[in-house]
Amino acid sequence: KGQLVGGINHSCDPNCRVEQWVVAGYARLMVFAEGDISATEELTIDYHTVMPKNTPAKGRDDKDGNIVDCLCGSEICR
Repeated sequence: KGQLVGGINHSCDPNCRVEQWVVAGYARLMVFAEGDISATEELTIDYHTVMPKNTPAKGRDDKDGNIVDCLCGSEICR
């Protein structure tokens, strides 16, 4: 049985990656650590690796269709 995740935020320099697997005929998203993560460190993924290919590189559209700038704070922030 899988674990519940409260939320994983975006970072342009993430500490996790997401892979899609098929388990018992059901599509599942699996989250894997990219290295050691401390108990107090936030889990992050790069949303651009799991969003549709037509998502703008600068950010994603909000509900009104405006491009939203990334505010992740990473040194390599796009």
